[in-house]
Amino acid sequence: MRVIAIPKASLWENLRFNLRVVLPNFLQGLFIRRPRWVAWYARRSGRVETTIDRMRKKYPAPAIQVRMLFSKTILVLDPELRRNVLVYSPRVFAEPRLKRRGMSRFQPQAVTISSGDEWLRKRAFNDRAVGSTLLQPPFDQVIVSAVGEVEVPTGEVGWQQFDDFFLQVSMRVLFGRDSSRPLFRQLRSLMHQANRPFFSKKRSRDFASFLNGLNDYCNDPDADSIVGRALELGGLQKHELVGQIPHWMFAMRETLSINVVQTLILLANFHEHLERVHLEVDENGAVASIHAAQHLQHCLQEGMRLWPSTPMLTRQALHELPVRSCVAPGEIQVLLLTAFDHRDNDSVREADQFDPDRWVKSDSAWQFNHLSNGTQACAGRDLVHFLGKSILAHLIRGHHWDCKVPIFEQGEPLPQTIDPFSSRFRVEQTVR
Repeated sequence: MRVIAIPKASLWENLRFNLRVVLPNFLQGLFIRRPRWVAWYARRSGRVETTIDRMRKKYPAPAIQVRMLFSKTILVLDPELRRNVLVYSPRVFAEPRLKRRGMSRFQPQAVTISSGDEWLRKRAFNDRAVGSTLLQPPFDQVIVSAVGEVEVPTGEVGWQQFDDFFLQVSMRVLFGRDSSRPLFRQLRSLMHQANRPFFSKKRSRDFASFLNGLNDYCNDPDADSIVGRALELGGLQKHELVGQIPHWMFAMRETLSINVVQTLILLANFHEHLERVHLEVDENGAVASIHAAQHLQHCLQEGMRLWPSTPMLTRQALHELPVRSCVAPGEIQVLLLTAFDHRDNDSVREADQFDPDRWVKSDSAWQFNHLSNGTQACAGRDLVHFLGKSILAHLIRGHHWDCKVPIFEQGEPLPQTIDPFSSRFRVEQTVR
């Protein structure tokens, strides 16, 4: 089998690629978003597609060799290669060193940066702890009830109100108590430090305090919580089990919150879909209506497709990369640019439009990777959907949401990027 000749981007193309794609991603935050940089990038008129399309037309190949700052990188454009990268992670495609270094600042035991037998054990545990079995009775009712205990913000609502709302939801669902607030504050601080992986290789002293707080909680857990339930499962040593919790915390407090707010922005701008959601959501908050709310789930998925919280996925190829009947050289960084793949008009029908119905019979599972796919797909994807629907239903039920910022023109292409931190709503209670 011959080695495929992967074309190399020119010096100018690499410069443009880094200025328009790579650098903005770093500035916005690798692990937790920096609101000021997110706002700056959302105001830019340039599109990721323009940069990539130019190279794709010039180099009609499955992949292009570029540089991500100083690292040689294979930019994946071929669907088969994209699927192979996802299917063979992490055995063939491991997490890159920069990601491992950053994540080790706040979650050194995380399954996402593990490998070999350790990854198998931790992945199996996460599948049980936050997988689909978590959504069976009676725990699905526990989740819906915990969300329902948090008061819906009214009046002028912006990110500050959303942030506090999601903090309360995360505390109740994950830990079952409000006393976990300091843990979330410490984790956010550690994640901001992780956003600077180039400047320090040492773990902050704050991590020891954070870990002690997690251990204190785990010594006296709330049984009606995700963490309390996970502690009863076994399968990992105590320090490994506790080491999985930071990932659940930031996935719920940071990532899910952005995804839900983006979906709320879309629903408040596209009233026909909001009305369909109202018809699905039971006024009494019944668990069955959350499970059955398919259009609401499709709206959530479509929001994540339009603006993925992880705009790029990087891997380190440990072996040669299979590409059709050829192979590409191994020992090189590999890039899946989800922000481009999700909006690629050559592969996605009406890619820049809000169309939740595309998820009714979606055949683009490997095209859309906001929750990844393959062996390293998000272990809690079903929980993300169910909890996201529970939160959206709770926010929408009995309330009118008027989106002041941003406002989208019907029929016009949706922006490539969005700034949820600057969103503004007027929320009033209603009687339906």
